[in-house]
Amino acid sequence: MTVDPSRNPMLQAQLHAPLCPICGKPNDCAVSAAGRFDVDCWCKDARFSTALLDAVPSELKGKACICRSCAQGTHGHRTAQRPQG
Repeated sequence: MTVDPSRNPMLQAQLHAPLCPICGKPNDCAVSAAGRFDVDCWCKDARFSTALLDAVPSELKGKACICRSCAQGTHGHRTAQRPQG
């Protein structure tokens, strides 16, 4: 099943959020870098736990991609500051 961006306002919006909302480090998101949703990115096949998604600040939910290190739980302690909006 393919997603038709013309039918989903969220997919029409420009996206530019290069920092992880959890650790504040670069998220290496190809979608964010391109500013559109029709590009391939590592995160399209990633699975994010409910606990991880719950860790995203409410003002950044649906607006910034979690980085691969946070998604894989390899950051250990998250000491970086969260991005300020």
